[in-house]
Amino acid sequence: MTGIGELRLGRGTLVHAAPSRDRYLLVVAEPLRDQVLDALGTTPVEVVVADSLEQTELDELFGRAPGVDCVVGVGGGVAIDVAKYGAGRLGVPLVAAPTILSTTAYINPLAVLREGGRSVMVPAPGPATVVVDLDVLEQAPRDLNVAGLGDILSCHTALHDWRVSTEGGDADHPWDERAARQARLLVDSVAAHADDFRVMNERALKLLVDMHIEVVDICETLGHARPESGSEHLLVEAIEEVTGRAFLHGPIVGLGIDVMSELQGNDRNDIVALMDEIGLGHTPQANGVTRPELEQALELLARPGGPRRTGTIVDNVRLDAARIAELVGARSFA
Repeated sequence: MTGIGELRLGRGTLVHAAPSRDRYLLVVAEPLRDQVLDALGTTPVEVVVADSLEQTELDELFGRAPGVDCVVGVGGGVAIDVAKYGAGRLGVPLVAAPTILSTTAYINPLAVLREGGRSVMVPAPGPATVVVDLDVLEQAPRDLNVAGLGDILSCHTALHDWRVSTEGGDADHPWDERAARQARLLVDSVAAHADDFRVMNERALKLLVDMHIEVVDICETLGHARPESGSEHLLVEAIEEVTGRAFLHGPIVGLGIDVMSELQGNDRNDIVALMDEIGLGHTPQANGVTRPELEQALELLARPGGPRRTGTIVDNVRLDAARIAELVGARSFA
C-alpha cells in the first residue's frame, strides 16, 4: 500500500480530522474556512488560506509559520497540495481530508505547485492520515468528483506510451506486466461500474478512493508513474504553458486522453464513449480551450526542443502541421 499511515473512511469523519491535543496548522480553501473550523471543533494554532500555489509565496509563508505538531489540509487539490508542501517544509506529519476527489493529491507524495506560471511537481510527504467523509463528498458537485477518474482513465494512453517506450529501448523504465495488468484492470473497473460513476453514489465514491490508492501504489512500487502518466499529461502541461492557465485536472486530462488515443491509434472511440458515459468532459469546448491554443500546444510538443519528456507516442509519429490540423479539425470548440 501507499505511504498512508491510516485511512478513515465513513460518515461524519471530518470532525476527527484535527488532533485533540496537538498543536496543528490548518490549511483550507477560503469558502470552506468557517464550515471546517466549526466541524473540527478544536482551534488550530494558525489558519492558512490556500489561495496560491506559487512556490516562492509558499516558501515565505511557511518560513514564518509557528511551531506545530502537524498540518491538517482540508479541501480540494489546491488546499491539499499546499498542506503537503507545508508539512514537508515544517517537518511534521500531514492529515489530509479531501472535500472532493478530483485528483489523487490527498494520497500521492507530490505537491503540484506553480513556478513562474508553470506547473512543477515537488516531492512532499505522503499523508500520515487520510480522512474521507462521505457526507462531505456527497455535498460536492458531481462533476468535481467525476474529475477524479481522469487519472485512472489516463492509464489507457499511458500504458500504450510505456509499451512503445520500452520497445524502443527505454531501459530506465522496463515494462512490468504485473503493474500494467493492474492499471488496465482499473480502467476496466471504471467501465464495469459506469452506472455508479455517472451518478457518483456512495459505492462510486468508495470505489474511487480505492482506485486512487491503487494507482498511486502501482506507481510508488515501480518508482515511476509510467502506468498512469504519458502523452496525455504532456499535452496537459503544454496547454497550461501555452495558455498560462490552470484547469480542473480530470477534464483536461480527458482532453489529453481523447487526442492522444487518436494519435496512438489506440481504441479512441471506446475510451471516449466511456468518458461520455460517466460524464467526464474531454472536449476543448468543455475545458475552455480554443482552437489556436490546442494547435499551439501540439506544435510545442512536436518541437525537438519542446518540453522534456520520457518517450511517448509523440516521439514515434510524424506530428507535422498536417497531422496537427487533422487532430484539431476533428474536435469541437467554444
